[in-house]
Amino acid sequence: MINSHTIDEKKFKIDRFFSFAILIMGMVLIDTIPLPNTIAIRNICLYLGAFFSIYFIYSEINEKNASLLTIPAIIFLIILWVIFLYFYHPTIQSQQLIELKSLWPRSFAATIFGVGLAVILIRKVHLAKIFFINYFVLALVNLISCLIEIYHAKTIPVVDYFGIFITKAPATYFLIFPFLITIGYLDSLIMRFSNLKNIFPRIITTLVILIFCIFSQYLMQSLNGLLIAFAVLLIQAGLFLTTQTKIKIRDRLILVLSALIIIAGFSYVYSTQNNKLKNIILDAQVGLQINEYPQWRYDSRDSGLPIVVDERTVNGSTFYRVASIKKGLEIIAINPAGAGFTFLPYGYYLKLEYPNARSDHTHSGWIDYTLGVGIPGMLLTLLAILYGLHHAVSNRFNQVGNADHQILNSISMWVLLGLTLLWTILEVSEKEYIEYLFFSISLFGSIAYIIHEQQQYD
Repeated sequence: MINSHTIDEKKFKIDRFFSFAILIMGMVLIDTIPLPNTIAIRNICLYLGAFFSIYFIYSEINEKNASLLTIPAIIFLIILWVIFLYFYHPTIQSQQLIELKSLWPRSFAATIFGVGLAVILIRKVHLAKIFFINYFVLALVNLISCLIEIYHAKTIPVVDYFGIFITKAPATYFLIFPFLITIGYLDSLIMRFSNLKNIFPRIITTLVILIFCIFSQYLMQSLNGLLIAFAVLLIQAGLFLTTQTKIKIRDRLILVLSALIIIAGFSYVYSTQNNKLKNIILDAQVGLQINEYPQWRYDSRDSGLPIVVDERTVNGSTFYRVASIKKGLEIIAINPAGAGFTFLPYGYYLKLEYPNARSDHTHSGWIDYTLGVGIPGMLLTLLAILYGLHHAVSNRFNQVGNADHQILNSISMWVLLGLTLLWTILEVSEKEYIEYLFFSISLFGSIAYIIHEQQQYD
């Protein structure tokens, strides 16, 4: 006869095996998804991780916390909307079908994987520390690669060198996570301690890591990465200065001043090596005049960049971004349902109006994404983010959970906020970027939700 002790021991072994399996697959996924020629191993980790996650999700769900499935349910509604577009609002059905067979199943698997991983990280905080340290692996490997290239090129940064990444966009996207995790850790320290002298070594160490993370974006020559880092730093500084009244005003001012010095230092170095910011307002104004200056369409008949009244050629990056974003918003207003596919929908719509146009994205992830899944799909995605962010913000200000859970919650809050900001200005709206977005929304949103619910029932 099998006694309860034997059953408990067997369940413990199953839990431990699945926990380590999901953790390892999550770490491998994070380390391989930005890299080329890793599709096979990524898909194995994704689907196996989702399969094993079902065990923990099932064990976690009961009458009290069935809402753990809220984010997967929202993501599933997005998929249903895309299926609806395929049948009742077809555009390029071959591309729509390709994504229905590949992108969206992987995205939903990533969502389930994120929920299961969140359950494990909350239950086994010692594994959470290993998991989040793993986010820094790619950043360190990339830094070493860049330093070697800098040594040979005898210049810093090396123009058009993106380390282990193919282009600037994935470098910016995946290197922002270590920064946001570090900000989250710093935020949790500030929230938990009123006397910063007691944690001075940890504060200094965290600031050094933040500088390293920003330096990584600088090496990638990523203005978008730097802007998001600066924006998050300013938001953190503002919260610290206005809400942490238990901390001496002198200590608050010192930390805020440190943030401003970091921002000013990198801004100065970047501006001395790049003229993009010099006339950014004037160049943006030119970009808004999409009818007067049609070069933004990348039509071979409209060669060269606009030359403004002072005989100065506008900055191409600013001009193309502003013009394409404006045109993208106009297209969304005309086609609110979306194209039904996420791979370069802007190019599809633009060619309908300008057959010779070669521009294929707006340089804004959210706008390109909305062009693909429509306003309904975009609103559902934002709803999933806000669901997690709501719980994370509530947990933060009410200091919900123990010390370890407060760290996890702060990290979740800043990752969700940072990703939302990054997708506004970075051209990441297809394939693995969407999969990783849903994985992150699900993981960090579920962490915040579980912490909130545990406090409700304790």
